[in-house]
Amino acid sequence: MAQYNFGTGGLYLVDASSPAQATQVGVLKDVSLDISFDTKELRGSYTFPVDVARAGGKIEGSASFAQISGRLINAILGGTQTAGATVIGSNNEAGTVPATPYAITVANTTGWSDLGVYNVTNSKFMTRVASSPATGQYSATAGVYTFAAADTTNKVQISYSYTSATANTVTLTNQLMGSGTTYQISLWNTYKSKNVGVKLYAATLGKYSFSMPNEDFTEETLDFMGFADSNNDVISVYTTE
Repeated sequence: MAQYNFGTGGLYLVDASSPAQATQVGVLKDVSLDISFDTKELRGSYTFPVDVARAGGKIEGSASFAQISGRLINAILGGTQTAGATVIGSNNEAGTVPATPYAITVANTTGWSDLGVYNVTNSKFMTRVASSPATGQYSATAGVYTFAAADTTNKVQISYSYTSATANTVTLTNQLMGSGTTYQISLWNTYKSKNVGVKLYAATLGKYSFSMPNEDFTEETLDFMGFADSNNDVISVYTTE
């Protein structure tokens, strides 16, 4: 009986630590794998070659997925993951400039950093100054935004970032070229009780893309390339039939 496949299945990255740590690529949308070979032609004075030989080979893959995971991003980037600390952006927090002292304290001040103020009343972005703001200006320190007396009752939108202790941060520093983690990559799927799988014995993660469309879910893309491991194994393909 012929074997068919439907859907994406599961994609897993396995590192070389002891014990090995596996990371699943979550909400997998698409996976592609290309195995290609260069060819060399022996050609004389005739139109067609008298022989063709296979030369170098290449294995390249790409996966698109939707689950945002600090652990996976850290695996892809080869950075440093810090648990229990992250930076969060607050976009356009609404407020109204009050009377004396003409100041608004934002909702989150821990690790605060200013990202600008938009004056909704006059549809203009405001200018930050060190102190004593005039109309259309503001000063900000430790999450406290101070405005001019002339801007009292104006509605504003304040954007800023702050830190939270309930998540994690992945930081990538500048490393010497050639550094990077080698992963074993496995792709498995079952359809109508028939199994198909692919295993790359060694792979490097070459590209990570992050797309945030206006009216759709965020989509990430991971590109990888396979090569021979220490046993000279490159790829295995598993089928039921």
